[in-house]
Amino acid sequence: MGSGKDSNKNSSKDKSGSTLGNALDNVVSGVTDVAKDVGKAASNVANDVGKAASNVAKDVGKAASDVGKAATDVAKDVGKAASGVAKDVSKAATDAAKGVANTAQDVAKGVSNATQTVVKGVSNTAQDVAQAVTGAAQEVADFVTEKFEKNTARLWFDEEIAKKGFPEAGFAHIKAKKDVGIAFSGGGIRSATAALGQTRALHELALLPKVRYVACISGGSWFTVPWVYLPGNISDKEFLGNYTPPEKLSWNDLLVQYKNAGEASYMKIVEQAELVNKQALKQVFMPSVPMANSSKDETWGDLVAKNYLKPLKLYHKGAQRYATYTDAVRKTVLSRNETLDKNDFDCVEHDRPYMLVNGVAINWNLMGKFETALAEIFDKPEKPKDYPFYPFEFTPMYSGINTLYSGKETAGFFKFGGGYIENIAFDTQDPFGKLDGNFVKVKTKQQYNRLSLQDIMATSGAAPAFHALVAGTAAGALATGALALGLGGAKLTLGAAAVKNLSGIFPRFFYWHLDKDKNVGNDNLYFGDGGFLDNYGLMPLLRRRVKNIILFINTDT
Repeated sequence: MGSGKDSNKNSSKDKSGSTLGNALDNVVSGVTDVAKDVGKAASNVANDVGKAASNVAKDVGKAASDVGKAATDVAKDVGKAASGVAKDVSKAATDAAKGVANTAQDVAKGVSNATQTVVKGVSNTAQDVAQAVTGAAQEVADFVTEKFEKNTARLWFDEEIAKKGFPEAGFAHIKAKKDVGIAFSGGGIRSATAALGQTRALHELALLPKVRYVACISGGSWFTVPWVYLPGNISDKEFLGNYTPPEKLSWNDLLVQYKNAGEASYMKIVEQAELVNKQALKQVFMPSVPMANSSKDETWGDLVAKNYLKPLKLYHKGAQRYATYTDAVRKTVLSRNETLDKNDFDCVEHDRPYMLVNGVAINWNLMGKFETALAEIFDKPEKPKDYPFYPFEFTPMYSGINTLYSGKETAGFFKFGGGYIENIAFDTQDPFGKLDGNFVKVKTKQQYNRLSLQDIMATSGAAPAFHALVAGTAAGALATGALALGLGGAKLTLGAAAVKNLSGIFPRFFYWHLDKDKNVGNDNLYFGDGGFLDNYGLMPLLRRRVKNIILFINTDT
């Protein structure tokens, strides 16, 4: 993180940019001077040709006049008989003089037009060259200066949390709530739908304002995240729908509710959800097809967002927003990051329990053995130490793993956890400058690298991601063996590639680890469904020692 090195780099880049700019100015100035010289020379040529043509016309006219006079004298001498001949000769001579004069004028005009064309062409060429050089210079300058979104982010090391508690514990309005947590389990769309009904009941009983935490995982997050971040101009009644006592529920009642539901009704949102479409298939079978303003590993998140966030105006294609907590928290972040503004964030606008979303970071190096990979498909790891998942939490203010895993716990691969990072630092490039207390400067290269609501939902609900990784490895091994035996391995290889491409549509992030010596670093990791470790969403609640938990099990696993 040496600041001196970064400073030298920046200085070198500035000098390079300055030298390049001077060189470009000289090129443009030189081309412009050439154009002026060519125009001046062409204009001089035109003037000379015009003068010469005019002199020729005058000489011919004078000669013709002399011939006319001579003819007149002869005509007088030979008498009236020769008068007619003299007139004819005189007329012919005059016509000849006029023809020569007109020809000279045409030549002069043609030369002048040609000269103007040449001058105009040279001038246009000079302008084109200047524009091309200027454009190239801008591209080079952008590359040299490495335009990044540079932010200052807060870190919470595990030791600080052990002494002071979790970051949200300091908020008075959270302390005022009951020591109660709600957990919505995984279970895909089934869980999302069940969570809607369960939240309806809690809302009807006026219990939700008293709850301190809401934890969720996988399909449960597909309901919880939109509910927690529901825009302030959409009411709970509009989103949740009308409560109907269980004993009075009927199929006809549900149909009537659906018919009367608005676009912001979660009942309608979940019913119309379609996660498998042409966009996903293109990324699987045609991985070279680029996504606009995004990258391939954003595909799953984009699909989730279009289905569950777009109807609520929480989908920001190509210009994702950071997930944060209240407006007050957003203002605190903005106070140390002048390049950001309030529209770069999604805030919690209703009174909600503090949200905890479960995911996992995947240590793929522990899946190197083909036998272990196959065993994981059936949830039967051969050895506990080979288990490749690490519990990961996403919250409105921060994300990470509280416990530091390293050494034998990660098979010597790299470090996981050690604390939490503010969401504006998640999925960022290497830090620059020195760690200032609990703050670090980071660089976000693209807007789709921002940790957004769709990233959180896509990670927690990415159950197929790990299985696609394992299946791709297994299919690749089978294809290689079949090819060696001459058993149609080429077709199997294509199939294995498609499966591997499938794993590429799921989230990958640069994740920060924090160790006790306050060293920070990041690695590009696969992330996946939190259900691989805890499909109930209990772990983050137990980690915060919540005494009263309402667990909704919306899954059979």
